[in-house]
Amino acid sequence: LSQLKARMQTARRTKREKKVHMKVKETQVEEDESKQRHCVVLWKEVKWDRLEESLPWSKAEQHATSKGGRLLSFEEAKKFLRKHGPIYPGENHWAAVGKQKDRKRDFVQIGDQNHSAGKSQVRDFKQFPWWGDSDSGKIPWMNVVLWSGGGGD
Repeated sequence: LSQLKARMQTARRTKREKKVHMKVKETQVEEDESKQRHCVVLWKEVKWDRLEESLPWSKAEQHATSKGGRLLSFEEAKKFLRKHGPIYPGENHWAAVGKQKDRKRDFVQIGDQNHSAGKSQVRDFKQFPWWGDSDSGKIPWMNVVLWSGGGGD
């Protein structure tokens, strides 16, 4: 029974991965000074970069701005994830969302390994995460920047 359950979970994960990847219009792999590994452009409204090192919330906001865009709001990210599923199925990744000026900084789960996609640190755990302002570059679950607007380069 446990083997059957494991096979079914693997099949569902594979199906979700295919669903997300089928919707990707353009994928660019780049190596530049910022050690960017992936830049994925999905439609025109949502884009993301998977970086070599983790970024605290403020640097994620700067990264989105440098691309000519802005971080998604939590509501935008949740709507996107509800419609398209996790960006990184089977992985644990949190992406910065919200605005500094509105004091609505948060992180949203964009994988589904330890938490469901769309989970909020602030709303679900009732606080901004301790690691959200960490500038160590070594927190493996916060190396993806999700944004809207601007270019992908």
